[in-house]
Amino acid sequence: KITVTLNFAKVRDPFALKIKRQVQALLEENFPALKGSITVIIKEAAPKKPQAADKPIMTGDIAHIVAIASGKGGVGKSTVTANLAVALLACAMARRGYHCGILDADIYGPSQPKMFGLEGYLPEAEQVDGQDIILPAETMDMKIMSIGFFVKPSDALLWRGAMAVNALRQMIHQTRWGALDFMLVDLPP
Repeated sequence: KITVTLNFAKVRDPFALKIKRQVQALLEENFPALKGSITVIIKEAAPKKPQAADKPIMTGDIAHIVAIASGKGGVGKSTVTANLAVALLACAMARRGYHCGILDADIYGPSQPKMFGLEGYLPEAEQVDGQDIILPAETMDMKIMSIGFFVKPSDALLWRGAMAVNALRQMIHQTRWGALDFMLVDLPP
C-alpha cells in the first residue's frame, strides 16, 4: 500500500488536482502491482510561522499621539490639526516647553504644507545603519511630515492599497521625529 500526502498552501490551489493526478499516474506506472492500493491525499499545509522581520525604526520618542479624524472630507480636519498644534506650542511657550509634530496622513489631499507655508519644501534624508531617514520640515518649533513634500500639487496621485500604506509607513517609521510631547495625525476621511 502507498499513501502520499501533498501539502499545499491552500487546499483549493488550482494546480492541486492536476498534480495529484500526475503523482497518482506516475506511482501506478512505476508500481503496477500496487495499482489499486495507491492513495494520494491533498492537505492544506500548516501556516508558516512568521519570520522575525526587521522591526521598523521609529526615530523618536513620542509621548502622546492625537488623531484628528472624520468620516467625511472637507470638514476642517487639517485646520483643526494646525490650530491644535499652534495652541499646544502657545501653551508650551507659556508653561511647559512642549514639543509638537504633525503627520499629514491624508495621502490624497495633503494640506499641512499649505497651512504652514511650506509648499515647495523637499525633505532631506540621511543614512543611519544603511537605511534612509527622512528629516521633517521644521517651522515654529514644530516638526511636520507630509506626502505633499514629495508630490507636486499639480500631479495626480493614484495610489491605492499597498502603495498608500507603504508611503504612510515610511513617513511614520523613517522620519527623524526626535522627542515629541504630542504627535498630531491629520487623517484622511
